[in-house]
Amino acid sequence: MPRSSTCGCSRPTGAILRTYLRQSLSFMAIYAIMFGYVQWLETARGLSEEAAGLMLLPMSGTAVCAAAFSGRASGIKARLVTVAVALAVGSALLLFVHDGTGVVALLALAALFGLAQGLTSVANQTTLYQEAPADQMGTASGLFRTAQYLGAIVASTLIALCYGPHADSAGLHRLALALIAITGLLFVVTVADRGLRTAEA
Repeated sequence: MPRSSTCGCSRPTGAILRTYLRQSLSFMAIYAIMFGYVQWLETARGLSEEAAGLMLLPMSGTAVCAAAFSGRASGIKARLVTVAVALAVGSALLLFVHDGTGVVALLALAALFGLAQGLTSVANQTTLYQEAPADQMGTASGLFRTAQYLGAIVASTLIALCYGPHADSAGLHRLALALIAITGLLFVVTVADRGLRTAEA
């Protein structure tokens, strides 16, 4: 149960804070791809805005399908570990992407990040519903969304730092290294979280 402060407000438990952290780390990687991948496609590959947007369709399609099948209350930890692994593998594969990488490979890479996107939102939200007390659900949900937005802010900063004035393949590889570190941390946080087993009980 969350501890109450002298002002009568409930403090988030460690389990809830870990859920916020997982959501933030996951979306650092997801937004880095949503924003940074498109920039690279337009600049390094010379695609139009419309074509670059179409290249992200597998990400959106896979995310919708993954979310549709991830609403179960059981198996949450396995799905969250899958998120971390998918993001880490996708980030590592970015190191092998260059100006001449085939379209099929680029589409498959986008789909891999989409798998993580679809699983993480539903699985973390399901976990939050089990962890937060009913009378604090509105606040907990708002902070959950804030954690996601923080991930977007950090992702935007990473893109600017890694790309600099030109979104070339070298910048994409620098971004990949940053994402490998972030998703590695996400994997450790997820695997080490014993509270996830309790949440499924």
